[in-house]
Amino acid sequence: MIADDDFSSLWAVGLLGLLLMGVLCYLFYPAYVAREGRGRVLPQATIIGNSSTEEDVLLSIIIPAFNEELRLPIMLEDAFHYLSSPSSPALKQLGNGTVEWIVVDDGSSDQTGQAFRRYVEQKPPTPNMCYKLIALPCNLGKGAAVQSGMLAATGQYCLYVDADGATSFGPGLEALTRHIVSGKEFVFMGSRAHLQQERSFLRRFLALAFRILLTITLGPAAQHIRDTQCGFKLLSRNAAQRIFRTLHLQRWAFDIEVLYLAVHLQVMVKEEIVPWHEVEGSKLNTSIWNLALVSSSMLRDMICVRLCYQLGIWSFDNDVKKQR
Repeated sequence: MIADDDFSSLWAVGLLGLLLMGVLCYLFYPAYVAREGRGRVLPQATIIGNSSTEEDVLLSIIIPAFNEELRLPIMLEDAFHYLSSPSSPALKQLGNGTVEWIVVDDGSSDQTGQAFRRYVEQKPPTPNMCYKLIALPCNLGKGAAVQSGMLAATGQYCLYVDADGATSFGPGLEALTRHIVSGKEFVFMGSRAHLQQERSFLRRFLALAFRILLTITLGPAAQHIRDTQCGFKLLSRNAAQRIFRTLHLQRWAFDIEVLYLAVHLQVMVKEEIVPWHEVEGSKLNTSIWNLALVSSSMLRDMICVRLCYQLGIWSFDNDVKKQR
């Protein structure tokens, strides 16, 4: 017969085991989701509208879009106006070549894909402009959308930009292109860190805590990074291929894994302030409760990324290794 003290001890051990199992399940949930998504066959990019030749693609612009029927055309027009001018400083820095536009419709329930088609079809034939659409079968997440676009891109440089137009396109691109060194692999990240003082104390506190945890997770190489989540990043083609062929995270926190991979693969990482403004229609709920949930999820994903690579649960793509 089991004594009361022994029974209490067994009950406590069992409870502790269940608690530990729950924590592990929570921590490694992103790995489970990523495993489900690996090997998924995604649709190919479809050339649409009055596209010019795909030869000598200089810049690929990847635009992940989920229910962006209204905001996408505004962002496209801003970017198109800037890139149509041969005197644009960013194009002078990058050189001559075709601009490849890749909109990735992430399973939208509105007319996002059709809005892109209408926008392109109303444009007269423009030299050195190529338009492509990738329509994902369902909402797979922002990370999956960016990954699909990056792997379909053929440009020497790959720019990922949010569809809401929150970052001023021309000044933002100029800020990032000024750091380009020919033949160097890089990830240049737009940053909204200069706006921190305009935000609430809670947001500033969470941002500081996030930076500390990011440095602990990624090491000293990431200690200068203040904003991982800004939707405006420029990558060299080879860096984009190496990173996104290995990427596992499919949703909001994919930027953390991108940074982790860049640091691990010894790709040059720089952060640059870009002009940014709030845009009406944001999908992010800014209530205190939601901020706490988002922050805890980001922390969980940071820990998961570090553990999965260190424990060998995730590995680098074989072709990526060969390029090192």
